[in-house]
Amino acid sequence: MNRKPMLLFLILIFLDVFILSVRPSDAIPSFARKYNYVCTVCHTMPPKLNKFGLTFMANGYQLDVQTEAEDKLQKTESLSLLKDVPLSLRIIADAHYSFLKGQPRTDLHFPEGVILYSAGSLTDRLSFWVSGEPFLDESLDEIFIKFLVDYESPYLTVKLIKAGQFGMRDYLNFASGRNFTIDNYAIHQARVMDASGVGNSFSLGVPQRSIELRGMLPRMTMWTLAVSNGPGKEPGKFDNNTEKDYYLRLHKLFLGQYAIGGLGYWGTNELSPGKKNRFQRYIIDVDLDHERFDLTASILFGQDKGLESIPGISSSSVNHFGYFIEANYHLARLWHGLARYDFVDSDDVSENRFSDLFAQTVTLQLNHFHRLNLRFISEVVIDLSEKDAHIFRVGIDFSL
Repeated sequence: MNRKPMLLFLILIFLDVFILSVRPSDAIPSFARKYNYVCTVCHTMPPKLNKFGLTFMANGYQLDVQTEAEDKLQKTESLSLLKDVPLSLRIIADAHYSFLKGQPRTDLHFPEGVILYSAGSLTDRLSFWVSGEPFLDESLDEIFIKFLVDYESPYLTVKLIKAGQFGMRDYLNFASGRNFTIDNYAIHQARVMDASGVGNSFSLGVPQRSIELRGMLPRMTMWTLAVSNGPGKEPGKFDNNTEKDYYLRLHKLFLGQYAIGGLGYWGTNELSPGKKNRFQRYIIDVDLDHERFDLTASILFGQDKGLESIPGISSSSVNHFGYFIEANYHLARLWHGLARYDFVDSDDVSENRFSDLFAQTVTLQLNHFHRLNLRFISEVVIDLSEKDAHIFRVGIDFSL
């Protein structure tokens, strides 16, 4: 047995633990610099948003002067960049030791991602967001504007119009980009596309070009309705799909701590002239949020039609089912633990060709926030499926 990969991994763990022993200090990413607040005003533990952070985001990245937030917020004077520059940078890097069907492998992902963010308010009603990885893949993942409106009727209100290229992240507090783990949730990655690019390129975790309306219904229920250009024929292609997609989201908060939501997505993908793939995705999610403990769960139901001509698919319709259950616990002031179970399964599809449609993993993670914008990660991913791919990681997540 080759002991060098294991020795390297143990050295990395030692360095991780050694660095964790250094005394922590305050953190000041972009919005904190602008408003002179510490990160925990908007985050329970970065990058997860708390309820004030979600309200701040929905309000066009502005503080609501009507609230009493000023009396509750902690402030910091240790600013390292100009307040007026709405720019942040996030760097994620990791080293991992993995087993793929019993074969060990060591990889260094330095960096795993270098993400640039810019966001802020242009007027009291107009705000913007830009994010992407221009240093690695020379692309912008999300770029959009938000316009606050004040339409009210006895039955509903319209609060926001959003337009641009974006994912389903504003109303999914557990969406990619705000989750703790390095890997995305399996249900967000699930798509009926093989490694050669044949099939439906749609997945919940991919940004799309959309126009979105958002508001409130009676009994404090939030609604979101959008029309989207759809995924296109190839991954990352938005403009070559003549038919539009639609999605509807309902979300309700109970007692300030418990939330339940549902999402329906209806789409059409024109794979070739005269060949259309019609698909639906339905999600139910719950979030139980206490001071130190947070439990989140989400269930996915989906169906694709019109893919029977693709090799590896044996039926005129393909049904999908998946879910995840995630528990987060704040062990101490700057320590955070996570446990998650992911499961995805699909009918009448070859697992060898469409591996994204099959997953069964357990993820265990321990995070230490050396500063609130500097997180050290220790993570184990145990694969319970036939892929038999286990991963051990140590890494960092740094924002400035």
